[in-house]
Amino acid sequence: MPHPSDTVLGEVASGFEPVRDVFAWNLRRGGELGASLCVERDGVRLVDIWGGWIDPERTRPWEVGTRSILFSATKGLAATAFFILSQREGLDHDRPIQDFWPEFRGGGKESITIAHLLSHRTGFCSIDTPLSLEDLKNREVICRALERQECIWKPGTVQAYGAVTLGLILPELFLRVTGETVGRFFLSEVALPLGSDARLGLPIEEQGDVSPVQPFGGFWDWLDILGHVLRPGTNDGRFFRGFLRPGSPSRKALGNPRELGKGYLENFNRPEVRAMEIAWAGGVASARGMARFYSVLASGGSGQGVRLVDPEAIEKLYPRDSWEIDEVLRKSIGYTHGFVKEDELLFSPNTESFGHPGAGGTLGWADPVNRLGIGYVMNRMDHHLRSPRAIRLCHSIYSCLKKISI
Repeated sequence: MPHPSDTVLGEVASGFEPVRDVFAWNLRRGGELGASLCVERDGVRLVDIWGGWIDPERTRPWEVGTRSILFSATKGLAATAFFILSQREGLDHDRPIQDFWPEFRGGGKESITIAHLLSHRTGFCSIDTPLSLEDLKNREVICRALERQECIWKPGTVQAYGAVTLGLILPELFLRVTGETVGRFFLSEVALPLGSDARLGLPIEEQGDVSPVQPFGGFWDWLDILGHVLRPGTNDGRFFRGFLRPGSPSRKALGNPRELGKGYLENFNRPEVRAMEIAWAGGVASARGMARFYSVLASGGSGQGVRLVDPEAIEKLYPRDSWEIDEVLRKSIGYTHGFVKEDELLFSPNTESFGHPGAGGTLGWADPVNRLGIGYVMNRMDHHLRSPRAIRLCHSIYSCLKKISI
């Protein structure tokens, strides 16, 4: 029998019952359709809950292994792979990208370093050459577009979130260093050894457990967005006003390729798109799959009998490489080695924490202070820059941590 949409399945450890209550509230009144949340520490799941529906008709219940499109939380998978590669190969992040990719020059790009790329300070945040879905399958087309691109700012001087550009440049750099794609490396070196179902590029025959995306855009969504646009001083308001302004960094960073932008998000439901290694938005995972590898990163780089990196390497992720008002997101945000460092009022109170959120609300997060890995995935997208649903869940997790000893 299909379960009611507000029923929460799964288990929580003693003391974490309030997290289940918040999850139930999200399902009942918070706009959730289907979702799952997992919090893991040292291989033990403190929270492992799911509920709701895969489809808007409410005929297919969400299951424990249901996976969802990660959108920008995908960058956490790519960042994990690149961080492991960097530590193993001893890559100097101060080296210019053109050392590995000689044609990546001109237009001010000669001085762009690996560090600039990973901290979103390359000097450009968008691609001027229009790209189609078919273009994304053609490595030569992508390379030529990036090689023609000119910088807007001097590299290293301005922080501007490369919502797409990071996911185009990093895979090419990865391939030139290793001869292997970032998605295949993540699969063989992270996902399979740890037993995580997170994937960057999922074969069509393995997509049966992936929930379709339900984009935002209903009447109440647009009414709330309008309210933010008219209300000064909020992060959402600043971002939406920037996005609505033609030619703005926000508009340009998120507008190309057009077929994967606002109005076309349902293209992520196409099997052939899910199979592509779209390193800025196309990853898939369940909450368990996200929590598993982030919990290992949060525990010094080792877990499940696997060592991804040495503990002293993980400590490089604790500081923020940068922290300022981002020209694209129009909010204060920081980065470290490709991961996001957020305000302590959002996902974690600890500045050592890192991870990556995604459009609509998805979240993968590591807290080295408490050795926690957090994974949250859903299918009905939230329209906020940072999902109140995800924030409520994270706040409830930390509220419980304060009251118990684990």
